[in-house]
Amino acid sequence: MAEVDVLVLGGGLSGLAAALEAQRQGRSVLVLEREARLGGKAGSTSTPAGLFPDGPVSFSGRFPVFWRFVSALGLESEVTRLDAVT
Repeated sequence: MAEVDVLVLGGGLSGLAAALEAQRQGRSVLVLEREARLGGKAGSTSTPAGLFPDGPVSFSGRFPVFWRFVSALGLESEVTRLDAVT
């Protein structure tokens, strides 16, 4: 097995954010997740009646690290700021 600088246990939003930040700083990262998919509780379930969230559907957005995470994932267009809603 190759050596890594950072080992992240859990592929939920916090683990993914930590892995992304470590990688941004030039570290080699390994993320270990016990489930078949990443995202933790932030997922959705598709049914014939529609798509239903399994976890959080909003974030406070008070912290700059949240916006860096959104930007790094290229998801800016997917976020609606509450202060922008009229």
